[in-house]
Amino acid sequence: MNKSNLKSMSDQNSYEKRFARHLSLKGFGAEAQEKLKNSKVTVVGCGGLGCPALLYLAANGIGSLKLIDADVVQISNLHRQILFDTDDIGEYKVEAAASRLRAINPDCEIETVKDYLRLSNAMELLKGSDIVIDGSDNFPTRYLVNDACYLLGVPLVYGAVNEFEGQVSLFNVPSESDPSPNYRDLFPNPPQSGIIRNCAEAGVIGVLPGIIGQWQASEAIKYLSGVGETLKGKLLLFDFLTNTTTQIKFRRNPKIEIVELVNIEHESCTDEEVSWLDLTDVLTEKNAILIDVREPHEHQECNAGGRNAPLSRLAELDDFFDQDRTFVLYCQTGNRSSQALNSLKAKNLKGRYFHIKNGIKAYPFC
Repeated sequence: MNKSNLKSMSDQNSYEKRFARHLSLKGFGAEAQEKLKNSKVTVVGCGGLGCPALLYLAANGIGSLKLIDADVVQISNLHRQILFDTDDIGEYKVEAAASRLRAINPDCEIETVKDYLRLSNAMELLKGSDIVIDGSDNFPTRYLVNDACYLLGVPLVYGAVNEFEGQVSLFNVPSESDPSPNYRDLFPNPPQSGIIRNCAEAGVIGVLPGIIGQWQASEAIKYLSGVGETLKGKLLLFDFLTNTTTQIKFRRNPKIEIVELVNIEHESCTDEEVSWLDLTDVLTEKNAILIDVREPHEHQECNAGGRNAPLSRLAELDDFFDQDRTFVLYCQTGNRSSQALNSLKAKNLKGRYFHIKNGIKAYPFC
């Protein structure tokens, strides 16, 4: 017997040992496990939701994973993003995650994309996936992932968390007889900027993304293996504080058509909203100053300069803002800076105000 045949036998034995509990599981077995092995899953975002989802997808035998994220690991991630440890701070999330996942399952092929999902790359990056898991934490990306998956005919596992509550559903499941609902059937239009706070602003209990991320992984595994009943056409709501779950049924709305990708980031832009690229022009104005409206611990972790004036204390600083100068406000994602801008404008103070769209999250040096 030659060495290649010995290696083949060794690989088979290793495979059977690794997934022995699946192979002996009545109603799952070798056929379902083989489907997982031949599947390609794309995960958008390697944060609180993406980490537990990736962990269980790799461990349960998914053959190929694509990781999309441009962020680096920060210390504030570690209470919920379980693929990372203190030594990973400053590393790209996709690289740190890939290293951990390969250690868990060396047979899982892993592709890393150090970029955000954008209007220009969404179709190309998601094409060829058997299913996509949305681990993003902002509305523009959620709508972009949904719309791209719809146009590509790729199923999408949706998940979201905020404070003590989470949501899960399965969108865009191909079917000729019963068209599957998608994210826009639940939420046709994005909320106005600043209405809903994200995790950086509102906070989130650390175990909640783990619960919802594992639920997302289980939906992907059920769909890919053909075992069990999925959340197609149902939105699952989980309340951490009361330990209760609720399922809401919803259907495809034929009046909502998705014909092309649209960048919803521009739907609520105002004249006072600028990007980091516009900053040089704005800062040339008379006595212009950058103002970080995040909390002090966030400012210390990473900032773009200027003065720290937290939104929570803004009402105490009217004298400072009542000056004939230009104030450029920024926060983590743009929500709090938008709120601060509107609050200051309502007081008819002397200052001129701008806020930076997408905040520090879009700042290239944090």
